Amino acid sequence: MNQHIYIGDYKTSRPYPFKKDIYRNRQNLNMEKQALGKIKGYMDPLCEKYRTVIKSVYIAGSAVRRDFVKGSDIDILVIIDDTRDGFDPRVIDLIHSELRKISKDTMDKDKLDLHIQSPKTLSTFWDMIRSGEPWIITQMRDAYILYDPSGYITPIKTLLNQGKLSGTKEKAQTLINDAPKKLVKARKLFLEEITADLLSAMVESAQAVLMFAGVAPPAAKNIGKELSERFVKTKIIPSKIVHDYENFYEVTRKIDHGEITTISGKEVEKYLSMVAEFIESMEKLFGVLDFVKKKKMINDAYDKSIKACSEALKKVGAGKAKDHSEILRQFKAQFVDSGLVSKDHLGMVRKIHTHKKAFDSGKVSDISENEIYSSNVYASNLEKAIGDVKIGRKKDEKRKRRA
Repeated sequence: MNQHIYIGDYKTSRPYPFKKDIYRNRQNLNMEKQALGKIKGYMDPLCEKYRTVIKSVYIAGSAVRRDFVKGSDIDILVIIDDTRDGFDPRVIDLIHSELRKISKDTMDKDKLDLHIQSPKTLSTFWDMIRSGEPWIITQMRDAYILYDPSGYITPIKTLLNQGKLSGTKEKAQTLINDAPKKLVKARKLFLEEITADLLSAMVESAQAVLMFAGVAPPAAKNIGKELSERFVKTKIIPSKIVHDYENFYEVTRKIDHGEITTISGKEVEKYLSMVAEFIESMEKLFGVLDFVKKKKMINDAYDKSIKACSEALKKVGAGKAKDHSEILRQFKAQFVDSGLVSKDHLGMVRKIHTHKKAFDSGKVSDISENEIYSSNVYASNLEKAIGDVKIGRKKDEKRKRRA
């Protein structure tokens, strides 16, 4: 009698019994029984819903081996019976979609990391067993059966463990022939990835420095040229640093084009050392540029403040000061002591002067970033305060004191 399958609810013309004891299995799991119970709670409804097409479900991997630890992922494989009359392949996508939801729910609600593989059809599964596909053979030897009402999995496990399913000669020949090819591919990928990562580290550290210096980040092939123009010609960094970069860039280019296919361990060590030295140089260069930029900010703020004080003194007819210290003394006497300008402004100018001397001596560890970046604001505030003083009123007060 033919069975008819309906994708909506999967009721069939011939009922397929779902036994309550289908999970009986004498094998010991290394995962917690509580976790197993939760997994069953998710899988039971799925197996009942699609009982006409789900052939078997089992757990494999570390969950059934001694190397399982809490937090490890739990491998689950579902086998779909595609040999039944009226089988509709679309059911595979439906089941796979529900399996993905189960995987998400178990992680979100129970912190169980279910690695549910794409469902395998019975035809595909048996072909892998017959030919001796290594990963499926490894899984099946220790598989813990969650659902297998027809008893399909148990005899396969028994035959495998008895060595009576060893795979075909053709499969073995394919595997042995593929091994050298995979080695070559792996070696090429390793070579490309390690050199690409090293070059990326050099490029990004150089781009960071150039960006900080006000240069748009150049492409990898132009890094050496920009570093030479900006920092080698000005003798900030030695030319060796740029030569090392350009040499390594050329190595990576030749690897990409297949001109270099192997690198010795000694060469790897040399390149690692070269890249480390380059990155260290960029870090030092970044520090130098940062120091120079901050020093300029302090000097500009100081010069701006002194200029404002000097011009204010000229407007009130004060005598020409011989140096910056005398300018500040006269400014204090003419504007601060008279109450025309707050003493706080003079205090900030003196603090900026202290910072200037610290930068001149290279001892700037005690100066906060905020004070450096605020120095120009302080100078601008002083200019505004001076601008608000009525110079004519200042002269009248001076004449009154003489009278």
